[in-house]
This record gives sequence, structure tokens and C-alpha cells, in this order.
Amino acid sequence: KQTPTIPKDKTKMAGYISVPDAEIKEPVYPGPATPEQLNRGVSFAEKDESLSDQNISIAGHTFTDRPHYQFTN
Repeated sequence: KQTPTIPKDKTKMAGYISVPDAEIKEPVYPGPATPEQLNRGVSFAEKDESLSDQNISIAGHTFTDRPHYQFTN
């Protein structure tokens, strides 16, 4: 099995992120996560980008069986 690579050309799509239950399917591009890049789709954050200069989402497990669970932005 071949390991996927992220394109060096920042205008080339790296793939898609799909969340069928939320009806989300967005193209993913290499970073930086600039407003222009985010207008095109989802962008990877580069390792040298500041976390305080932008919003970066972090995926993890959800606990829907807890009474105070909610999805917040």
C-alpha cells in the first residue's frame, strides 16, 4: 500500500474530507490556512503557523452519552 503524499503545489487538492451524517464533503488543500485557501475548501495548518493567528480545529472522540455533552465552536 502506497503512503499518500501532500502536494507541494498549494493550489492542488490533497483530497476530500467527508462527514456523510452532516452532509459535508469539502476539498482539502495544503497550507498555509489563509483566508484565500479557506475560501476554496479546508486547509492543513503548516507546522510553522501560529495557533494564535487563526482558528484551527482539532478532531477527537465525542461523548454523546453524557448529559452535558454539546458541540461548541
